[in-house]
Amino acid sequence: MGYLLSLMVILVSHACAVSAADWGLHNINIFILAGQSNMAGRGGVVNETWDGIVPSECRPNPSILRLSAGLTWVEAREPLHADIDTNKTCGIGPGMVFANAVLNLKDPFFGIVGLVPCAVGGTNLSEWSRGSYLYTQLVRRAKASLRHGGKIRALLWYQGESDSESRYYADSYKGKLEKFIMDLRTDLRSPMLPVIQIVLWGVVGGCSIRRTIYGDGEKSAAGTSPSQCDMRGRQGTAPGTGWTAPHHSSPGSSWKQVSQGFPSDPAQAHYQ
Repeated sequence: MGYLLSLMVILVSHACAVSAADWGLHNINIFILAGQSNMAGRGGVVNETWDGIVPSECRPNPSILRLSAGLTWVEAREPLHADIDTNKTCGIGPGMVFANAVLNLKDPFFGIVGLVPCAVGGTNLSEWSRGSYLYTQLVRRAKASLRHGGKIRALLWYQGESDSESRYYADSYKGKLEKFIMDLRTDLRSPMLPVIQIVLWGVVGGCSIRRTIYGDGEKSAAGTSPSQCDMRGRQGTAPGTGWTAPHHSSPGSSWKQVSQGFPSDPAQAHYQ
């Protein structure tokens, strides 16, 4: 099992790199994928083994690229996080569904979509604070994605189960999230960077972080609250296990609604 996992990581890491000239990377539309296991992708993973099934919504597309762990652009294929979240077996996540939906809804001149996987399973929000390893890696990878040009269109954020395990983490989540967004916008020199977050509903690990974050339905005075993608009615699994095999693309399918409202011109975006 360990050998197969290592082999998969090597194959993903060494996928054929693409050149800036061949793919027009100077106009690439970049989306950062960050958070914990549901973003990293656990769909189709049973007993630490991915079943290899790729739903049609997650199919590869020559116009969708992925920034590898080696900081090169390669054609995106599932599992997107295989060489990033290396301590766990990765499967299907929401990234490819979102990217395909963006391409299907935008005009033919929208250009290439570039995904920057950064998620790591089991992490809480404190581990993403400025100065931490995960935060530093996120910023490093985001900046590397701009080497040939392009624009970072949004951060897609799917995290929070780990912070529902105690009342302290749940109650402090909103403030920490706002600071994380402010720090990231500052360090990427992108004060209007859109942040799209999956909304967590119900009680996951004993405490509802949704109530502490979104209860008033208003964004903060700092204007840092993320745009929200509603996950009510989506079937998941126990905390830390991600989405079940029959629901590979549930989060990404919900994000199709987000992509419908995402403008071709980032200057037209409604930033929260």
